[in-house]
Amino acid sequence: MDEAAMAQRYLPRFMADRAEPFEITAIGYTFFYEDGKSNSCRRMIKVPKETCSYVIEYAIYFDFDIQHLYDLEHAFVYIGHEGEIVDVEASFHGMFLKSMINHALIIEEGTHPRLYMQPGKHAMMPEPSYFKLFIGFQEACFEEAGKDGFLVAPMFTGRLHTSEKTNLAVREYIKRKYAFCPTCQYRAVETKGQWLMPYAQLEPLIVERMEMWLQTILG
Repeated sequence: MDEAAMAQRYLPRFMADRAEPFEITAIGYTFFYEDGKSNSCRRMIKVPKETCSYVIEYAIYFDFDIQHLYDLEHAFVYIGHEGEIVDVEASFHGMFLKSMINHALIIEEGTHPRLYMQPGKHAMMPEPSYFKLFIGFQEACFEEAGKDGFLVAPMFTGRLHTSEKTNLAVREYIKRKYAFCPTCQYRAVETKGQWLMPYAQLEPLIVERMEMWLQTILG
């Protein structure tokens, strides 16, 4: 089975708040058979050879976070020597947290970890009640919608640019169009085959879409 098929086989099942205004735009995958540096985040990936054959990194891209333009979240699925899932980790506000903890993680059909996305922010947890530990859970989606403007990740320095004028326009656009109140009820996100691609294909797509959105917002 090739990497594209394996990436589909172990793709997490994502759950979104019923009022969530943003859909996943695309998902880029990278396979790690040895320890190595991620191309899409600051993380070093460790492949524990005693239990694991490889790690699949999923970079989950949204055009928007409820507080800024551009959002790239991550899930890491560790595949054992018999093809079983032995570990799952996911991004949470700049950190990477264990998802297979206290038996909270559901693995659908044996190969699809279920991950819940924080309303508006898309940080990932195996159990949605954990989001309520995050201070400002409700406020982030309404009163503080758009507050961070346009974030330019370090890997896009020189290719994407922001300014105070741009940030102000993005803040106003997000707050006007997307501010919402989470329901804390969750729905499965429909899987679309065109989402999934090698990360090398996703990165230029992100730049293209950010330029498109800036033209729309700035006029």
